[in-house]
Amino acid sequence: MEHEAIYNLYPNAVNVNEDGNGGFRAVDIDGNEITIDMSAVNTKATELQTAEDNKSASERAKQKLRNMGFAEDEVALLIHE
Repeated sequence: MEHEAIYNLYPNAVNVNEDGNGGFRAVDIDGNEITIDMSAVNTKATELQTAEDNKSASERAKQKLRNMGFAEDEVALLIHE
């Protein structure tokens, strides 16, 4: 969830790796290092996890289908609500 939080907070990050000291290093497309605020990352990771935990089974199933490449109309046909 931390990687997802980093990409959410730093949308210009193209490469994120653990730094070996409990933090992360990230660079942008030009190779410039991005300073990562781990406090903000931890807060965002908690928010993302809470949102995921609060999704209904139907929403989780829809997201899995989308991740597999199904179009919205196909998802609607497969998930009857």
